[in-house]
Amino acid sequence: MLEREPVDLIVVDVNGNTLALLDALRAGDLHHVGAGTPVLVLTGHGEEQHRVRMLERGADDLVLKPFSYPELRLRVAAVLRRAGRSRDHRHHIGAIEVDPRARSAWVAGQPVRLSRTEFSLLAVLASDPTRTFTRAELVAELWGPNGIVTSRALDSHAHRLRRRLQDAGAGPGFVQNVWGVGLRLADPSSH
Repeated sequence: MLEREPVDLIVVDVNGNTLALLDALRAGDLHHVGAGTPVLVLTGHGEEQHRVRMLERGADDLVLKPFSYPELRLRVAAVLRRAGRSRDHRHHIGAIEVDPRARSAWVAGQPVRLSRTEFSLLAVLASDPTRTFTRAELVAELWGPNGIVTSRALDSHAHRLRRRLQDAGAGPGFVQNVWGVGLRLADPSSH
């Protein structure tokens, strides 16, 4: 699942793969999961040495078993709060609204039908709308780190996304080419 969808928080039960997962997360080896994604570890080991080891390897918090659901829920909320994440996962750029969790997009409150790749491209661009993403970053985000996709394919998806947003009433210029670098989002109404 971590290879297919972006997540805001990982809750993992301690098993033989936990340390490898923490190492992979912090090294940025998982496609849709950033190195800063918070991790909450569920553990039955109460020894200090074990807890310190988990925290050193990148866990953001630990919950000792047995635990109650209210405690887990509150710890999840606290970790998300510390990570600067809120319950509203939607991105707003001018008239465009993107909800990566629901895989939905709207222009001026009206839903926009996008292909899977068009939506993924929009979601990546909307995740940091002031940033210019390189072509290599976008190819890795959309087709994986070993994706063999031509720059022309990326251009085609960007062109279709641009056209669909414009046809939905967003106006021209939301998806912009940055010559020699890649793509970015820009709200034409703010210029």
